[in-house]
Amino acid sequence: MNTPTLGSIRPCLEGAIPAIMATTSAHDGLPNVAYISQVYYVDERHVALSFQFFNKTRKNILIHPYACLQVLHPVTAQFFRLHLRYLRTETAGPLFEGMKAQLAGIASHSGMDNVFRLLGSDVYEVQEIEAIAGSALPPPPSRCGLLTALRHCSERLSHCTALDELLNATLTSLTDFMGMHHAMVLMLDPVTQRLYTVASTGYATSGVGAEIGMGDGVIG
Repeated sequence: MNTPTLGSIRPCLEGAIPAIMATTSAHDGLPNVAYISQVYYVDERHVALSFQFFNKTRKNILIHPYACLQVLHPVTAQFFRLHLRYLRTETAGPLFEGMKAQLAGIASHSGMDNVFRLLGSDVYEVQEIEAIAGSALPPPPSRCGLLTALRHCSERLSHCTALDELLNATLTSLTDFMGMHHAMVLMLDPVTQRLYTVASTGYATSGVGAEIGMGDGVIG
């Protein structure tokens, strides 16, 4: 088996399944294990973990900056173990804002909107990645020909001369060429700062006219 890289296990870092983090106390070596809501891909050598509470994990890592992290591939059910070294915490900037937005989506899906609050983005160096032995499911077939599909979508949209025609062509193109059978288009009302649905496909009810405030839930 090839040595896994962060790029090859990227689906593990999308927030679908919580990770498990192990740290140790610098005083007596006592291990501590906790679930982590979010493991965020930074680059091929670094990940960022969500800092939400000042708990035992946080106390341990500030004194002894080494940890092990177990992540699970959401499609193949393959486990991986990451050996980490804590570097720094960011409380502003693109990384923090990206994690804040993703955490809001995770919270919305799990009904924890009023509980999850990002205090900082803890950046770690990934020193080693291990594939944990076990029976994994076969990976899904890779999607190919996306550029060709995009060209077909562009060609169809280029013939539209009205907004309703453009919206319909956009949704049918996503279904016909991209294999996306559920989609919706929302537009921003600059006065109320709310998004409202103008078209959809694949749902039992169209939802046209439904509104959501900016920053609310996954969509907002």
